[in-house]
Parts: sequence; structure tokens; C-alpha cells
Amino acid sequence: MKLNKIITIFCVLLFIASAVGAVFIMKNGTGLIDGLDVGSGQYYFTDIPNWKHYFLTDSYDSPFGIPFLSFLFVVWGIIMFKLWVWLDKKL
Repeated sequence: MKLNKIITIFCVLLFIASAVGAVFIMKNGTGLIDGLDVGSGQYYFTDIPNWKHYFLTDSYDSPFGIPFLSFLFVVWGIIMFKLWVWLDKKL
């Protein structure tokens, strides 16, 4: 029962930190592209004029490449799912 209470407190604190972080990002406009204000639909790349110039740049330097990083993402997802199932059985 004590572990359940610790996890609950952690989740509440994580939620509060996420909400504060989101408000901070929205208030300061962090993460936006300078000089490009396309409104709330800016995640639809094709709505942005000349979107390839902004999103498909050669500035992505990784010794591993996209296929390996995609593989890591899938492995991380499987591990998190297994952890979720294990926690569900334990709690």
C-alpha cells in the first residue's frame, strides 16, 4: 500500500511539473521558428509555406541514423508496455 501512495504522489508531482512546463513554454513561445507564425495548425507541415526548408534540413547529425533510432524507439515502447503490465499485476 505504501508503494501505491508513493507512485500516486510521484504522478501528481509529474503532472504539476508538466503543466507548469507547458504554461512556461506557451508563455515564452519556446520552440517556435523565428519569423514563421502559421497559427495553431503548424504541426501540419504541408500548410506551412516552403515547409521542407524548415523541417528537412541537413542539420540532423547522428552517427546512428533514423532506422536505428526508430528501432530504439520501438524497443523502448515494448519495455514500457511490459513494465506497465507488470505494475498492473503487482498493484
